[in-house]
Amino acid sequence: MAAWFYKHLNREVGPVSETEIRILLESGQLTPGTKVRTGPDSDWRSIATAFATDMATLAEAAETRIPGSEGWLTDAPRADERREPQHYFYNRGKVAKPLLIGLALAVGLGLAGFRSHSEAAAFAYLAYASAGFFALAVVIWTRRLLQREPALTMDPEGFRLAEFSEDRVPWTAVRDAVRHRSRHADNLIFELDRDVAKTLRLAGLKGLMQRCLGRSRNKATVMIAHMRAKPDVIVREANAYLARAQVTRPLSPVEQAQAAAEQAMSGRLERDRPLITYLLMVLLSAIYTCEVVFGVDAGDHGAPSIRTLFVFGGTMHDSIFIDHNYWRLFTAPFLHADFLHILFNLVGLWLAGRRLEPLVGRRWFTALFLVSALGGSVASILFNPPNLVGIGASGGIVGLFSALIVASFRFPAGATRTGLQISAARVLIPSLLPLIHAARDGNQIDYASHTGGAIAGAIAMFALLRIWPLEANIPRFPRVASLLGGAYCLVLLLALFPILVARQDIVADPFLNFVAGRYTEAASIFTEKSEKGGEPAPYYLLWRYLAQVRGADPQASSNLRNAFAAAPDIWPKPVSKLLLGEASEEATIAAAGNDNQRCEATFYVGEWYLLHGKRDVARDHFAKALAWCPKTYMEFDGARGELQLMAGIKP
Repeated sequence: MAAWFYKHLNREVGPVSETEIRILLESGQLTPGTKVRTGPDSDWRSIATAFATDMATLAEAAETRIPGSEGWLTDAPRADERREPQHYFYNRGKVAKPLLIGLALAVGLGLAGFRSHSEAAAFAYLAYASAGFFALAVVIWTRRLLQREPALTMDPEGFRLAEFSEDRVPWTAVRDAVRHRSRHADNLIFELDRDVAKTLRLAGLKGLMQRCLGRSRNKATVMIAHMRAKPDVIVREANAYLARAQVTRPLSPVEQAQAAAEQAMSGRLERDRPLITYLLMVLLSAIYTCEVVFGVDAGDHGAPSIRTLFVFGGTMHDSIFIDHNYWRLFTAPFLHADFLHILFNLVGLWLAGRRLEPLVGRRWFTALFLVSALGGSVASILFNPPNLVGIGASGGIVGLFSALIVASFRFPAGATRTGLQISAARVLIPSLLPLIHAARDGNQIDYASHTGGAIAGAIAMFALLRIWPLEANIPRFPRVASLLGGAYCLVLLLALFPILVARQDIVADPFLNFVAGRYTEAASIFTEKSEKGGEPAPYYLLWRYLAQVRGADPQASSNLRNAFAAAPDIWPKPVSKLLLGEASEEATIAAAGNDNQRCEATFYVGEWYLLHGKRDVARDHFAKALAWCPKTYMEFDGARGELQLMAGIKP
């Protein structure tokens, strides 16, 4: 007895017996168009072709049983025996729901773009584009609501879909009828012969919309969930007509070759492990851990601070166009703002990688991610506000989803291609719609990066399709992909030097440690600098005292007193007496010998008031010091930092 295999939800099921195949067909769980074969080395055929001798009986059984109903419709005539056309109209109540949703989204996005046009032009343009997309959808659904002619007509000779073609499509030109059902949609897709599809006249404006929406000319989609008739009835009728046509038309050699190619590609998607995807997930997680552990200062809720993200390679307008730090375009995609940011990106990377990596191979998958990430960085710099620090792998990940949609056209028209497109679109479309302008904690969603990554990924994948022979498993020239990946990695390695230098400069800067609240570290560095001597040494001792007092060091006063005990009674010793409570504010200012010393005295008097809890008076003195002190003085930076801290702004 031969072992049979059949395809269900794009998976090969079996081995089963011929009797089981017939039982599944008669019960409505399989259709006459379901692909079957009798061994691992045989070609895929439809059940209609495999059981051609008694297909009429089987078609009648499948025709008269409605999945989910009770009993058999023994008195129902076979669809292929009917001569009169069957007309199916849209249900206006079902059509009104998506129409109203699209209208609300179009109006809401239009208003959001109008309100933010002056503040965030990039967001406004994206909102207008999204509103236009939904406005087009509203036009389409409005026409369906007002349509008087049948949306679908079927008879024994063929079918006519009003939104697809002005001509009737013969059943002999239909390769398969595939039903795609989900929680929100239920569609019947007729897959047509390419040569016949080229001769069809698209339905005027409706055909233009068909092409604008990117739908294939070789596929006619019927939204059976929005019809007046039950979807199961429409599917049953179509399968019965198609079964009769396929009995007289076996699969052509081209169709057999396409089925074999689809099976081989589907097998790779299920079999190959996305190792590069897992490696990228580990790498992104490790880099985020470094941001948290080795950050230059603490952020909110344990997340890296904005300064940390910039030092570690985030992009900003001036850093690229003025400082020419172009390496930041390469490093920014590997940084993340908080735990939720990297979590969502890791999930998105896994969803895209587990499909795309087995399809194009590991080297080209890596190149696609890196090219998309770079495209996202460039778009972020060009369209975002100049003071925004851009980071995140979202551009690269969105680029993978757009590449997956383009790569799906490598498959023959069928369930595999449609499944890839639907799974990618579910993530890609929301990532490009600016429905939310600001994320948690004020971090903005970088839609410019998403759009740039999507465009770069689609263009790169389209170029790969042009050099991808039909007989090859993966695109040609994998060495080119290796060179692209190697060049990107070289830039990342070279970028480590300026990153480490900048981090060390900040970590070793006592003033940055002071304003960041790391008073023990600041006091230690002030001590080291004072021991080197020179003119700034006494000032470092004053700052050490301030750091020790804020750090609750009990030795702060004694250390300051001992440091200035043997010093001559010249400036800035009067400041030490003020801080120790041995001199008044007036005496300290009177001891200043010139304008620069008076600006210094004003700053330290402000610190004295701040230590005694008089914040308003201290703020006034810091403001005066900021206005009077030269910008090269440490008191100028100190006054600016204190004012920012008092205003709740991290310097």
